Amino acid sequence: GGSGTTATDISGQGNHGTLTNGPVRTIGRIGQGMQFDGSNAYIDIGTGPSSVNTVSFWVYPRTTTEYFVNLTSTTDYIWANAGTVTSTGFASPTIYVNGALSSTLSVNQWQHVVVVTSTAENASNLDIARTQDADYLEGAIDDVRVYNRVLTGDEVKRLYNASR
Repeated sequence: GGSGTTATDISGQGNHGTLTNGPVRTIGRIGQGMQFDGSNAYIDIGTGPSSVNTVSFWVYPRTTTEYFVNLTSTTDYIWANAGTVTSTGFASPTIYVNGALSSTLSVNQWQHVVVVTSTAENASNLDIARTQDADYLEGAIDDVRVYNRVLTGDEVKRLYNASR
């Protein structure tokens, strides 16, 4: 949600973001999402929650190597490498795609990605559609969520089913 250059955090947690370098509002997976050009557009949230155990989002990647969410500095982030969801810097992550244990991502379709870790991440440099301050998403993203607890497999499946 939001208007102008703000992406509004509708959770009530106040993690609003600044639309940077022209991401475009588009029809998302649930309501309004954001479209990114892959060259320099992203959402800058700045300092996010200091304890993140779960990150979830809907993504529509245009290629098999894409960049989704940055959490800590330039060291801890979620991206896809040749079609495999990867969570660099996370301690023993569990990855779900479309409600099931999987790390395989396809291009040109909406998919729900959830990354869970029991070792909390400090989201000190929270960016959406940009990682390592240098790599950008070409595609769309919607309903990005961070949780300060580990979601169970059943909770991940319910979250997926509730929003698909």
